[in-house]
Amino acid sequence: GSASVLEASTAELLEAFAANAAVAIDNARMHQEEIARQKLEQELSVAQQLQRSLLPTEVPVAEGWQFAAEYRLARVVGGDFYDFVEMRGSPARLGIVMADVTDKGIPAAIFMALSRTIIRTMAFSGRGPASALTRANSLILNDSHGDFWLTCVYAILELSGGRLIYANGGHNRPYLYRAAQRR
Repeated sequence: GSASVLEASTAELLEAFAANAAVAIDNARMHQEEIARQKLEQELSVAQQLQRSLLPTEVPVAEGWQFAAEYRLARVVGGDFYDFVEMRGSPARLGIVMADVTDKGIPAAIFMALSRTIIRTMAFSGRGPASALTRANSLILNDSHGDFWLTCVYAILELSGGRLIYANGGHNRPYLYRAAQRR
């Protein structure tokens, strides 16, 4: 009789210990998950700030022209971007860039920052759109080591006459909307 009572109390003690151990393990796992979630949120916040800092804060103002831009993310952080580049010299010209990185998330935002910097540098170099995108493509390919790629349209708009010269690097065709003609 006393041996079976001892075995029963030992079994109960072991069950209680196992239940407490399971709760402690579960709590530790949840704590680690919370730390990882907080770290990811912090990284996403930094990537969002990086992305926002590279997008224009305002659209250009030019007599006879009205520009508008809207940027909506499909996710918290993406790799799409647009840019305006005021060209030096005469006649007055404006460079316009629209691009889309293949992926989303923090790596895409970093790739976007690299690509934007290179494309912007090529635009300021005075090259035409086709030459600028060709050179930017070479530099981006040399600097990137991943599965990222982007599509891009780079256009130069002559503000006085309305002539638009552009090159398309695999992007959707640009669309010009003339408000006066509603087309």
